[in-house]
Amino acid sequence: MIEDVVRQVKTLLQNNMPGKLNTIEAERGDGITLEDVQAFFVERGHKDAGRRYPNITVSGLETSAGNILSSRRELRHKVLVEIADRAVSADADLLQTRLWRYVEAVERVLSANPTLSGKAVDSAIVDHSYPEPPAHGDKFVKTARLTLTALERPSVGEY
Repeated sequence: MIEDVVRQVKTLLQNNMPGKLNTIEAERGDGITLEDVQAFFVERGHKDAGRRYPNITVSGLETSAGNILSSRRELRHKVLVEIADRAVSADADLLQTRLWRYVEAVERVLSANPTLSGKAVDSAIVDHSYPEPPAHGDKFVKTARLTLTALERPSVGEY
């Protein structure tokens, strides 16, 4: 079910992001520091999301069913992974660069475990978007949104 997929994505990111961020820092070697993710949420618009950066929110967007009358029923879950970062710097490119690197770390973590530790048959990130900040929002905050699609084949006995 989508709840299990969302919670597993959150767990994988919590457990693996620090190592991936360290790896990316070492590979790039340009002195840009990637802080460990300060908070993980499963609720969009959480009250602490605007205070703890960088943060990641994982939420379920939708589920569609296939092979409904078959014993090989399929559920396709669409999950949103939203990354928010905040940086105040004289370097105008720093915030965008950091955000791209957080996206890269999320990609690496999730592509290394496409079955989401057994919660899905397969999964893949299918797109990225970088929305413009609101006109009256914090100009030092940027976000990225990644959409993950996960295929689940629950057994009939699970119902």
